[in-house]
Amino acid sequence: MLRAPAPSTLPPAQPATGNLDADYINNLENELNEVRNNLQEAVEELETVNEELQSSNEELLSSNEELQSSNEELQSLNEELYTLNTEHQLKIRELQELNDDLNNYFRSTDIAQIFLDEQLQIRKFNPASADMINFIESDLGRPFSHISSNIKYEKLTEDILYVQRTRGTVEKEVQTIQGRNLLMRILPYLTRENKNAGIIITFVDISTITQLNNIIRSVFNASQNAILALKGQLTEHGGLIDFQITALNKTAQHWFGANVPLQEGQSLREAMPELMKEDMLQEYQQVLKDDKVLQRDVYFEEKQAWYELSGVRMPGGMVITFTDITDKKRSLQKIRQNYAELSEAKETLRKLNTDLEDKVRERTRALTFSEERFRMVAKATNDALWDWNLTDDAIWWSEAYTKLFGHDSNNLSRRESLAHIHPADRATVSGSLYNAINEGKHQWNQNTAC
Repeated sequence: MLRAPAPSTLPPAQPATGNLDADYINNLENELNEVRNNLQEAVEELETVNEELQSSNEELLSSNEELQSSNEELQSLNEELYTLNTEHQLKIRELQELNDDLNNYFRSTDIAQIFLDEQLQIRKFNPASADMINFIESDLGRPFSHISSNIKYEKLTEDILYVQRTRGTVEKEVQTIQGRNLLMRILPYLTRENKNAGIIITFVDISTITQLNNIIRSVFNASQNAILALKGQLTEHGGLIDFQITALNKTAQHWFGANVPLQEGQSLREAMPELMKEDMLQEYQQVLKDDKVLQRDVYFEEKQAWYELSGVRMPGGMVITFTDITDKKRSLQKIRQNYAELSEAKETLRKLNTDLEDKVRERTRALTFSEERFRMVAKATNDALWDWNLTDDAIWWSEAYTKLFGHDSNNLSRRESLAHIHPADRATVSGSLYNAINEGKHQWNQNTAC
């Protein structure tokens, strides 16, 4: 530090004397030396202070630089915080939208959903669940076992504890007090880290599906045809090797399960090997691959029965129906046998007809020869002759008839010829003639006058 010069201690000026001057000068010199020393110390102190100031200035400059660097870092951090805040705002908005979506989903869905925490206390539920469980808004946080339900199922709590203990899933069909059919599923609530954080219970109304299934099951079992639903068993390359029976009706059980009962899940190759022949496997493959309809007849040697097999594709397999056509086959076989016999009889009749035609031709030739001889005899005799063909009611008169009676025989009919008979004998002749014809007599004669 700077020191102020010490105040002068010189005595007031005195009159000049020799000794006084020397003492005065010495005092001045001493004071001057002291002042010099003080000044030197002050200079040194100033230099020290100056060095300290320079060092402090350098430290301040360094601190200023550090502050500027910190300021830049703070600005960068501030920008990052702003960006992070913006991202958080977006995340918050997304979470809000997601929460709104979930709330609207819970509000709009007909699937009842109940969320329980690890202590099986009610954490969340949607409005649809209030129809199954008697929930109110104040039930959040209450134990689930304290809430009454409309489910006619006494083991609900046991199933919830089972799922909580095993992390498995329980799926059962239950019914409400009102008679509605529900599909109940109980499964664990899992976090992103796959930790069990509670229970989820869902109820799906399957009343309509159950009713349709009952109708289909009734039609299924009431059908007089045997019906099998089959699931295909394929190789790695897609080749069909077997079927698994997934469903069958009572008729199928009655027809094919009399000795060894058919069961769901059974191999078709083991249960009915008649249906797993190589040619039938190829037809099954076409049904599964190309969605073709299978139609063919199958004979069961053991039952000695014929069945019409129809097959159509279903997802993962096919459905086949059997119609008993044993009587139809037997009738068809009988018809074929009768047709063969008829064909044989027809051939026999054809031969007989040929023989008869030959005989008719032979008889015709003989008859023609006889007629020719008869005409020659008729010309040679003076008797009046006439011939009556009963088939076509045609009359033939000999030439002697015209000569003997004087009547023109051209186009003369039988009725006109009767007009030439004497009226008194006309009825007698006509009656006698008809009696002879009806009685099959070989000869007829009657006396008359013309």
